Amino acid sequence: GFSNNADQLAVPDRLARDYRRAAEQITAGILATPANLATIVGCDPAPDAVGCAETFIDTFGRRAFRRPLTDAERAAFLSIYQGGDGMYESGSAFEQGIAMVIEAFLQSPSFLYRVELSSPPAGSELVALDGWEVAARLSYMLWNSTPDDALLAAAEAGELATPEGIEAQARRLLADGRAADPVQDFHAQWLHMDKYPNIQKDPMVFPGYDPASPASMAAETMEFFRRTILEQQGTYADLMTSRTTYVDATLASIYGIEGDFGDTLTPVELDPATRSGFLTQPGFLASNAYLVETSPIHRGVFIQRQVLCTEIPDPPPGVDLQLPPADDTIKTTRQRVTHH
Repeated sequence: GFSNNADQLAVPDRLARDYRRAAEQITAGILATPANLATIVGCDPAPDAVGCAETFIDTFGRRAFRRPLTDAERAAFLSIYQGGDGMYESGSAFEQGIAMVIEAFLQSPSFLYRVELSSPPAGSELVALDGWEVAARLSYMLWNSTPDDALLAAAEAGELATPEGIEAQARRLLADGRAADPVQDFHAQWLHMDKYPNIQKDPMVFPGYDPASPASMAAETMEFFRRTILEQQGTYADLMTSRTTYVDATLASIYGIEGDFGDTLTPVELDPATRSGFLTQPGFLASNAYLVETSPIHRGVFIQRQVLCTEIPDPPPGVDLQLPPADDTIKTTRQRVTHH
């Protein structure tokens, strides 16, 4: 149910071609603006073009591969630089060589994948990752992006060889605003929030339903997770039991909260008798319901599978799967499910 399922992350020919085209487009854009290329290179090729290229290969390669280059890699990219002249329609020999180096880096498996080259010591099945590999794991887990200069410097200094050093860097990354996106993305996948834009309700049954509601519902849930986890250092129990949420005018109407609300999400306290954590937020409830009625069954199945990680067996043969219709004695959905 998550997008990083390794079994589904193969690279077919079409994706490989897309990687190549992306690399070509990026380098073409760099060549089109020499000032940008000079900024990227960071050294003056006039006195020693090869020396400047070697410096660029080392510095750019360290960022691209999230580790220092090996001697063999350094020599290979220098050879690519030397063969770059004439490969593009514009630019000096130095500029075209650097462009070819960039294009090669952006298609390298060591750039496209998080490669871990450490091996276990003799007689052990456990692999001790080096500082560069730990830095990449931290950065992609907490930022969903490449390590920054400070994290690479910590890896180079050996500071990620201890739990204390790892914790210090993890706390620094979490304190950065870039940590919000991975936290929100994980919970969006967990809750199947890709269904939220398709939430619809029958206006004859729900006359107050606003077509803009799904966007507000998604924003509420994302803000709830961001603030509870990253700002309030909340626990798992807080996610399940918090009475605080964040509403705009649309959501305030759904909750029945009086007050002056606009387009901005505002923190409010909800009735503890009816609301407890994200499982009672409108987005979760509405996305696990029907066009004209609620669905305790769908909500219960979600909680069993996604929250409790329980496998639900198929019903035994001959069971009537249809709920009884409402009548004078069985009026609410809860009563229909209980009767069934």
